[in-house]
Amino acid sequence: MDNWKLSSADYQIFLFKSLIWLGLAWLGFVCALGGFFYASAIWAVAAVFVIWATYYIFTRHMLAGLSRELWILSIALLCVVILFSAFATPTIFSGRDQGAISEAAVRLAQNHTFEFSTPASAEFFKIYGPGRALNFPGFYYTQQGQLITQFPLVYIVWLALFFALFGAAGFIVANAVLIYVFLFSFYLLIRLFLGNRATLPTVVFAATSFVFMWFSRFTLSENMVLALLWLSILALMLFLKSLRKLHYAVFLMSALLLFFARIEGVAFLAVSIAIILLNKQARGYIREKLAVRFFLPAGIFLVALIFNTIKDINFYREIAKALLPSIFTAKAQHLGATADAILPSLYLEKVFFIYGLLGFFILGSIGIIFYFWKKEFYTLIPFLVTAPTCIYFFDAHISPDYPWMLRRYVFSL
Repeated sequence: MDNWKLSSADYQIFLFKSLIWLGLAWLGFVCALGGFFYASAIWAVAAVFVIWATYYIFTRHMLAGLSRELWILSIALLCVVILFSAFATPTIFSGRDQGAISEAAVRLAQNHTFEFSTPASAEFFKIYGPGRALNFPGFYYTQQGQLITQFPLVYIVWLALFFALFGAAGFIVANAVLIYVFLFSFYLLIRLFLGNRATLPTVVFAATSFVFMWFSRFTLSENMVLALLWLSILALMLFLKSLRKLHYAVFLMSALLLFFARIEGVAFLAVSIAIILLNKQARGYIREKLAVRFFLPAGIFLVALIFNTIKDINFYREIAKALLPSIFTAKAQHLGATADAILPSLYLEKVFFIYGLLGFFILGSIGIIFYFWKKEFYTLIPFLVTAPTCIYFFDAHISPDYPWMLRRYVFSL
């Protein structure tokens, strides 16, 4: 192992291993949508796939071609993630989103479906009937009187898989895997443009940033999006560069799952598809085997979308309420004016400064302008994919208390 710097083999092995956790997430998601979520069976299938993947890697001597940089990176990031996790505690409490998400994951692991009921919820249902469960924040009552989550299902499924295996500590492990995937993807992405000496400070900044350390402690869907988004961007850029099957497969699996993980995933997927369609070579690659490379994944996506919409209709109701014209009623205008009066000027900029993010955004903006000026659009792909979330600079749609409000910026901006 005389090679020091990253090579294409390093990217291949990382994306190949990424298929394992993406496959686990997709399998759990599909089973949960079907109402037969049995974590032990899902983990058994995953174990079989891991054994096959290990056999495949060793028989093809894939580890022999790995660089020392990748080995060092793997160990260093593992230490960072362990350090993050050592000071984390499972967020199993009600009140805010993380409590409701944790409980939904626990109930899914125990009951094998998203719907559940308790003696207390049954009594309150007799009073309130179907609709928002006022005494159980983050849940709705079904017509049958059962509770069901109002949050995106992908992250809940991911947590439930690890809760079934490790108990409450599984939430910490689940987030640790996601933050590891994010940091690894982020490093490999930066290395497409910069040398290892220039990349190191960027990754050290990300690894020591307060927002990543803070939010990795909580069961919030931003953790899932963080890993899926940057893995999909990495796979997209590698696909556009070399048009390989593995890159395309990882992009599809991560980008389509991202669609269901948070509402921002809709915009991320739309921009990613537009980038592919604007690339002549990528269009040609897909047209070569249109049935397998377009219609098959599109069909799977549409079926998943239908089932997800039926199962998670309350999430879409919440999003619709946020976007309806009713937000411009006199009451809403009064509340907005009150918020503007309470919040000081340049509030967002001051929060970024407090948490050491302002300089990062200033330098990032300069870099974006520079690459636009040089028309290096390939380098700008990460910005183009995440650009729709720039709307949060103007309206974050979240309570302004910090660090809570930084949720809107942690995974993309």
